[in-house]
Amino acid sequence: MSTRFAFVTLFSAVLLSSCSSPSDVRPGQCHPCTVSAGVGPLLKEAQQLIAAKNYEGAMAKVNEAEAVKSNPDDTTVINAMRTYIAYASSPRPGGPASDARAKFANDYNAGKWRDVIADADMLKKVGALDAQAQLVIGQAYFKAGDYAGCVKYAQTLNSDDARDLRARCAYEVAKASQPSVKPH
Repeated sequence: MSTRFAFVTLFSAVLLSSCSSPSDVRPGQCHPCTVSAGVGPLLKEAQQLIAAKNYEGAMAKVNEAEAVKSNPDDTTVINAMRTYIAYASSPRPGGPASDARAKFANDYNAGKWRDVIADADMLKKVGALDAQAQLVIGQAYFKAGDYAGCVKYAQTLNSDDARDLRARCAYEVAKASQPSVKPH
């Protein structure tokens, strides 16, 4: 979010500083851009469409504004809107796979073993369920005390570490099923 805030702040500063300077404004003073009457309502509609994340519709309104522009400020604001639409409509770095991995790591680090196990579906959905994540999910079954679930899950994995995990879980299952002997 802070990157978007910085971009919007920079966007506004550039927009305000790049408009043509009226004759009554001295160098170093700021003034707002003044768009023509035909362009203003179209850009307002574009802003509303951007807020609704309808970037194609917003770009269509900007294109309409381009067709009726009549002064340099119109051009400046239209170009700034195009830049903002391109930025706002672009995917965030990392995207859903990165978000899923972050949630998975946070759940694991917080000791939320059941959430880690549930995260497997989310990781699979975004294509981020790799061998390391699968092993961590198996470990989460173990740490949650679900040894039978651990054995079942680890059987689907194919690595030496997964076989070791399956053996540890199978040992815990066998140990739990044996009657305890109390000394007299």
